[in-house]
Amino acid sequence: MGNYVINTDIEQFERVDIKNSSDISDSIVVIVLNSSTNNKLFDYYSAVKDLIINRNRVLLLIDGNTTNIDKQISMLMISYAKYDIYRIEDMSSLDFEYVAKLIDREPTREEIEQFIGCDISMYDKINSLLAEMCSLFGNIDELGDFIASNSELLENTVSVLDYLKLSFDSSAIAVTKVKEKLGKDLENINTDFKIVNSKLQESNSTINKLQLQLAELKSEAIEYKEELKKHTNTGGAPAILNYSTLNTNSINYNAKAVLYFKEIGKLKYINTFIMCLYQLLKIKFKASVKVLIYDDDVMLGTYKPLTCTDKRQYNERKGSFTDVNKNEMLVITEPSSDILSDMLCSGLDVVIVYDRLGINKDLVNGAIVYRYNVVGSVNDYNALKNLDGNVSDEYIIGPPYVSNGIIGIPDFPPDIMTKVRNNPSYKASSSGINSTLLSTYANLKNPCRNGEGIMDGIFSRINADGLGR
Repeated sequence: MGNYVINTDIEQFERVDIKNSSDISDSIVVIVLNSSTNNKLFDYYSAVKDLIINRNRVLLLIDGNTTNIDKQISMLMISYAKYDIYRIEDMSSLDFEYVAKLIDREPTREEIEQFIGCDISMYDKINSLLAEMCSLFGNIDELGDFIASNSELLENTVSVLDYLKLSFDSSAIAVTKVKEKLGKDLENINTDFKIVNSKLQESNSTINKLQLQLAELKSEAIEYKEELKKHTNTGGAPAILNYSTLNTNSINYNAKAVLYFKEIGKLKYINTFIMCLYQLLKIKFKASVKVLIYDDDVMLGTYKPLTCTDKRQYNERKGSFTDVNKNEMLVITEPSSDILSDMLCSGLDVVIVYDRLGINKDLVNGAIVYRYNVVGSVNDYNALKNLDGNVSDEYIIGPPYVSNGIIGIPDFPPDIMTKVRNNPSYKASSSGINSTLLSTYANLKNPCRNGEGIMDGIFSRINADGLGR
């Protein structure tokens, strides 16, 4: 961890240029905004975003009211739940002791609202607020109560939207592009924006947002009803229709890598593959690892002796589940992002997620997430490509005959499997993993890509050499 400062000098902090800060990681970075930064919005916005993604703690210090880019940068910080934002009236007091006191603090959203501005602090709440209002559409009473109880939040939210519109209109390039598309209508709207009061602007922008959200929700509702009807007719339990993807960039994780395997189709040997991957990370790289299997179709005894849990059971025994040394292989029967978030913040080096939920949406994404798609046949492969044509063969695992560019899992020679099954440790192990099988997978070659090592390729991608503590 290092100490860096941008746009000023502070004792014991290394000064760097904003354009040369993208490679800084796991450090403390102090950034000062003043009149000298007014024409550098792009540089500072891009740099701050990269610094946050690279797990830096960013302290944003605003020199009074001298800068005109403080709102944009502050909103960016808040969108990532970073509240180290301070407005300083006397910059002469800025020294090492002053900054040290700021580093020791844990600022809150409430402080941002009080000292920086409510409109800025509400930036990251816009989507959730609009989504809630859309869910109440059609129930006038409940919608009215919701608006009344959240009037202050709505006012600040619309202030943010109005600010963003005004910022957009100030860009000559953006205005030109919009004028080319909308022509005369845009000119009339711009004229109206200058005439009507701020309350009218806020109301119009809110209504437009709600209409778009409502149209999307109605479309999704039709799809969900059809899926639910189909599932009910088969006599099964209600299926998982939707869930929120966990973005690792939005939490203060300490895990170094998430290996995310999304099952498109059943693949022979994949269970053993995952178990061996888990064992090799522990043995070869001294890494702390947990395997999280997400599967809503769990029959009695399917995953014995592994522990199966849902969100309620997890909350009752949270301590034992988040313990690095306990429940290293866990089956989760519902897509709770809270469980996954806890695991990423529990001190683990690697979290292996195997997704068997059968939903197109991913459980997790972000800077430390390394995704692989698992297919069991050519049909599975074609279905995946039809769903997302940009999916690279490089990160698809399946039978070798599916495609020349994938990670092909070959059939093992009978003599190897006989040797494995005859080994006394095979039946003695709860996972069925012994030294013979582990060695076989450790040296497994990909017949589809010039015989390159399969496990070595995964280890290289997540920089496994740097995992162990």
